Amino acid sequence: MFQVLKSASAVILAFASIGTAVAQSTAYFFDLGPADSPLAEAFTVLDAKGNDIAKWQDGSNISEKAHPLEREWSTNVSSGKGTPPVYRTALNCDFLSSAASTQLTLAVPPGKYRIWALLGHPGGDARQIWTTEISSNSGSDSAAVIGSLGMRQLLLPATADAQGLRLSINTKSKWLLNALAVVPESEWAQVQEKIIAPHWQDASMLPREVLEKWTRLDKTPKFPEPAWSEQQLQNGFAVYHRHWAEPVWPTQFPRPQEFTAPVRAFAAQNEYEPLTFSIYALKDFAKIDLAISPLRNEQGQTLPANDIDLRYVRYMFVRPNYSLFNTYYEAPDVLMPWRPQSLSKGRNLRLWLTVKVAVGTPEGFYRGEAVLTLDNQEYKVPLCLRVLPIVLQKDQELVFGQYYRHPVTSVLAAPDDYSREWWRRKTYAELEHLRASGMNALTAGLWGNKKDGLWRQNFDTLQVIIDLQREYGFNKPQICSFNVGGLYRQYMKSGMGSHLRLIKMPPPEFFAEITEMVRDIETEARNRQWPELLYYPVDEPSTSKDSIEFMTAVMKAIKEVPGVRTYVTADPAHEGYAPLKPYVDVWCCQPFSISREQIQQEMAARPGLEFWCYPNHNSGENDHTPVNGTRMTYGFGFWRSGFRCLVPWIYQSTAGDPWNYLDSSSSDFDVRTDDDGTPIPVTIWEAYREGIDDGRYINTLEKLIRRCQANGLNAEAAAAQADLDLIENSIYVQPKYKFDNLWHPETFDVYRWMLASRIMQLQKIFQP
Repeated sequence: MFQVLKSASAVILAFASIGTAVAQSTAYFFDLGPADSPLAEAFTVLDAKGNDIAKWQDGSNISEKAHPLEREWSTNVSSGKGTPPVYRTALNCDFLSSAASTQLTLAVPPGKYRIWALLGHPGGDARQIWTTEISSNSGSDSAAVIGSLGMRQLLLPATADAQGLRLSINTKSKWLLNALAVVPESEWAQVQEKIIAPHWQDASMLPREVLEKWTRLDKTPKFPEPAWSEQQLQNGFAVYHRHWAEPVWPTQFPRPQEFTAPVRAFAAQNEYEPLTFSIYALKDFAKIDLAISPLRNEQGQTLPANDIDLRYVRYMFVRPNYSLFNTYYEAPDVLMPWRPQSLSKGRNLRLWLTVKVAVGTPEGFYRGEAVLTLDNQEYKVPLCLRVLPIVLQKDQELVFGQYYRHPVTSVLAAPDDYSREWWRRKTYAELEHLRASGMNALTAGLWGNKKDGLWRQNFDTLQVIIDLQREYGFNKPQICSFNVGGLYRQYMKSGMGSHLRLIKMPPPEFFAEITEMVRDIETEARNRQWPELLYYPVDEPSTSKDSIEFMTAVMKAIKEVPGVRTYVTADPAHEGYAPLKPYVDVWCCQPFSISREQIQQEMAARPGLEFWCYPNHNSGENDHTPVNGTRMTYGFGFWRSGFRCLVPWIYQSTAGDPWNYLDSSSSDFDVRTDDDGTPIPVTIWEAYREGIDDGRYINTLEKLIRRCQANGLNAEAAAAQADLDLIENSIYVQPKYKFDNLWHPETFDVYRWMLASRIMQLQKIFQP
């Protein structure tokens, strides 16, 4: 159906329409997949049989796959918008793959080349991990595609000799390739701009004809251009420091005072602390690299290099909210593991160093340097971390949780050994990341089917999850959803609808069976000695009369089982929920909607009653830039609120391509996943940990104050309490902390230092 391009001259003719800049190209472009699948313009088909230019070592192990070029449409019921989970193009709708390594020999003239490869969107099993490594005699590159969706690109150098150019393709599981370009080194810049970049945008972002319907916003806060010094102009860049909790936008100018701001922090024992600085480019840089010299204190003691995590801020095209469409902008987001970077004139590169202070680290000022190499030009940034002789204490009555989709379920169903090990590594790495960030609770789910008159629940799977969580200290009550929706469908032959939008009152037998389901689950949980389960039947019920009537009956049915507690995601301040109040033990609402005084009064009147919060405005419902507001939510604001738990939705949300926030029915957000399965935090995640640490400083001082009072040291206790009162009275109490009426980021550290100073003062009294 498609004619194979057999010579370099044919390729030249194919590109005649693209422009004179590329018209004389001797590059080769291959669209990999079945010969009868759609073919990208100016690309030649390369199937498992090879062609006159490209020969496979053994094509018998290579499989061919193609998806329909028509968009795979799904419907977003709540918004009424139809959106595809991914947009397939002529390049990424088909691919070649194999579980066996192979070699591709290309009959091209001798010389130096750049190899560009496109891979992804394989479809199929969501638990499959696809790993593709391409090696030449000059270099290599590799990437992993997680599951059925996601696009990646590879770039590597290669050198052809008289026998052509040989590429080795290897995998740990299965490799896949959608497209391949072989471009002479001298032509790379033009070809990359004219051909590669547009195809990559189509495949990894949105096709050009789709993106034209979207509006690109500029949300960058505007600062005036500073007067650059002669040295900065000569260097071609400016290095500056801005507090980590204040975003650095991609094209934002530095403030003049930020050029001389020191890169410094202080930390207690067993605490993580960020050190950040940024580079603003006054010209283009092809390669920027970073190294850290040892940080040493006055006595010559060092912080281990492996306790300093080097990352950079990756800018992403984002939506204003995870459910919104047709507007987007570029914002600071993902904290990527460091690798050498290029940097264009007029853009920022933010470096993010997270230092871990291990238990037992001697106190003192640890100084060192970040050594930057910018196109062979060296520049040193002084760093300073003060380690304090403080062991922080956490309020163990507070719950810091996350809604969470457990990777362990994929471990149990992975299709091959490597994928199984990958999901296992992801499971352990995420639990460690959550623990190290201060989290101590995760959600759980029990799902099953009715068979022979009994509900068969996934008890053993949940047992594995609970055992793993216990290993990492997740011992708080578990929010436990169970299959109320499935039971409703059995009785009513229809669904309940989002937020109970379609609910109709079932017969009494339905509610009797709810009671029996909970009784069975509770009996099994007690036999297995699980942590307490908080029964969570429906997510976010609406305030309609039918919804509240149904929820009241469901909660009442659950409470028929002695000793259990119920959980609901609803606002207790809403008058319509009054009928629910006798049957709800844990209210979880999105803002801090009721006062601390009311919380204390109601909890005192009814033991077992608690008020939790799911601050989605600090998770998915933003662009990850309200970092300062998130720190307040998790620290000083949480302390002031009287609420007992923070449990936002969700640790990781992925819909469509995990590195494309614009495709699918909702945006991806929060923690990303590296190729090896380890977590990659976003900027806002760091604020969770820092807010929790603010709370640890507060709690440590409060306990020392009580100890002083118990020992008759009233003057010392009163002075410390005065500092706590000053901080508390400085908080602008709000239901949602995001951008407005917040302390300046530096103010947080001033108040934390007040706490640290008092802690060190009081603990000296009790030290032997």
